[in-house]
Amino acid sequence: MGLPVSPPPTQELEAVYQRLLAQDPTAPDDFAELVLEPLTAQLRLRYASIPDPQLLQDAVTDSLLTFLEHPERYRPERGSLWHYLVMNAEGDLRNALSRYQREQQRQIPLSSVALPLSPGNSSIEEVRPWQEAEARLVLSAPPLQKLLKRLRSETFTPIEWRIVALMLQGERRTGIYAAELGLTHLSIEEQRKQVKRVKDRLRLRLKRHGVRFDEQ
Repeated sequence: MGLPVSPPPTQELEAVYQRLLAQDPTAPDDFAELVLEPLTAQLRLRYASIPDPQLLQDAVTDSLLTFLEHPERYRPERGSLWHYLVMNAEGDLRNALSRYQREQQRQIPLSSVALPLSPGNSSIEEVRPWQEAEARLVLSAPPLQKLLKRLRSETFTPIEWRIVALMLQGERRTGIYAAELGLTHLSIEEQRKQVKRVKDRLRLRLKRHGVRFDEQ
């Protein structure tokens, strides 16, 4: 089943937006649920030949997260709220496509890179926190296990899956996430900011697939 292409009703969108401005704690989730799918669908129509569909999904999600952080930046006198959301998402997608194209040009084939083993390497590897979290997921209800197995193979990159496993098991330590994301060189404050953005993006994606959980 395809995503809804039509924008959400103007009155409903405006009502949730006003709740955002009033800092209603439930408004961000309601706003995301209202606009994420139709916003994604509209950009898919405009960028049907995008090389990696996940680029589009991530760009829409990032754009939406930025809006939720600063809803006051929207100026009604300059156009409709829906048009503002579409233009922001399209701008983020164009930037993501530019980064993608640059990365493709810089990539080196893995077969041309030799990775020597250090003398101290051992065949016994330390179990990392995400692996422990993943192991505990087998205790979930069978339908959830089936859904997560499909999402792992079809939806998430290996790094994203590690973060998801930690999130689903309630891991709260920023340092654990930062280590998996390669962010330990950043300041603690910047680590928190980057980790939160990644987790928010993945949380929205999980919600789109019907996985809901409380992770404070």
